Amino acid sequence: MKAISFIAAFLMAIVFDIGSHALADECVKVSLLYNERTPYLITSGDRVTGLTADPVAKAFEKAGIHYQWVSTPAKRQILILQENCGCDCGVGWFKNPDREKFALFSTTIYKDEPQVAIVRKDDMRIKDASTLGEVLDDKQLRLLIKDGYSYGALLDEIIEKGTPTIIKTTAENVNMISMIKNHRGDYFILAPEEAESLVKEAGFKMSDFRLVAFSDMPPGNVRYLMCSKKVGGNTLKIISEALSGIVQLSN
Repeated sequence: MKAISFIAAFLMAIVFDIGSHALADECVKVSLLYNERTPYLITSGDRVTGLTADPVAKAFEKAGIHYQWVSTPAKRQILILQENCGCDCGVGWFKNPDREKFALFSTTIYKDEPQVAIVRKDDMRIKDASTLGEVLDDKQLRLLIKDGYSYGALLDEIIEKGTPTIIKTTAENVNMISMIKNHRGDYFILAPEEAESLVKEAGFKMSDFRLVAFSDMPPGNVRYLMCSKKVGGNTLKIISEALSGIVQLSN
């Protein structure tokens, strides 16, 4: 009887193991969730192109994994990945400890230039070579922050330790440009790669604004695929290996 029980338990363990692998392997197609954001993610017909879209598409094609682009607001992407009901990956997200609790991350898909502040051209209260600490501690300066957004682990920590006057908004970055221009905020932080396209999309000229570089700004943020755990570590490993052969980072 003991031998039979042992065999039965052994067979059940095998079935459980097969079932576990089946769950990890059931992603025959991955939904790539994206929020339109020039120059990172740009809808072009039935394709999506840009600084983060291009390496991801190439990696999936190289790995032989089927995918589909799904336009999805940023906050909705977070909820989808937390629910973990489908084979979904958000494209171009920063990694931080809170997100690592519910999501899996790929290797690097893109590394930004060091972030800058965008301000009105005639607002000289924020000067080049200022430190982040000086600006964040100036109560007269209103920092716009997108609700639920991460500026990268290092900068999130610096902002949290500072004492800035914060205005939180659910608006997209293009609308935040308008808020700055219309004196509903004084500055917000962004990657310099996207500044000109955002200003143009908002209907203004780059000459209406200044980009301020901080003397102590951390290095540029690394962007990743942020995937639901249902995608599985094995699938993500295959994608990451393909990415490693595509993405070349400068030191």
